[in-house]
Amino acid sequence: MQKTNKVANNTIILYVQMAITVLISLYTTRLVLSALGTSDFGLFNIVGGVIAMLMFLSAAMASASQRFMSFSSGQGDIVNQRQIFNISLKMHILIAVIMVVLLEILGFFLFDGILNIAQTRVETAQFIFQCLIVSTFFTIISVPYDAVVIADENMLFVAVIRILEVLLKFLIAIFITYVTQDRLYIYGLLMALIPIVLFFIFCWLWQCTCLGPWSWKDFLC
Repeated sequence: MQKTNKVANNTIILYVQMAITVLISLYTTRLVLSALGTSDFGLFNIVGGVIAMLMFLSAAMASASQRFMSFSSGQGDIVNQRQIFNISLKMHILIAVIMVVLLEILGFFLFDGILNIAQTRVETAQFIFQCLIVSTFFTIISVPYDAVVIADENMLFVAVIRILEVLLKFLIAIFITYVTQDRLYIYGLLMALIPIVLFFIFCWLWQCTCLGPWSWKDFLC
């Protein structure tokens, strides 16, 4: 009965989270479009779309990590779960580094004739691209932490993190409407900070889970 209630509660939490994030995201998009204008908004999405095409790997990696985390969690083997996390973190750091190198190489070709960008905005577009690469790096290395939370079936925390993410984007959208400098430049920089903030939140959460305190010494084991 207790498990049934947990499933029902998690389902309700996720549906409420989805409704809130969709509504906030729709209004955020309107604010960003109004602040940046159609030209800069389109430029950001073109540059970001190149990276977004590769981010489908993140969902696949999260599912793979979660599977092993859930299995060891069901067995109640905390030591094994910590080992799985360490291995997963090492793999994702390696994948993130490889992804950064590939994106940097891809960047040479994108801005050398592939993307049709006005010469006056090429420098800004390149800066946005670098910001999104940083964002991609932290998004990938956050996957093992995300897998721990999901394996623990802590859907309330997942919902809070997702809502926090869209709220940060909403605050950024409001902020750039009052900025007098290059709004696209500032928008790209602030958007890159969101995955970094979420990564450190996940790191803090790790210290509070049933897996116990963790340090970089564990990572080296």
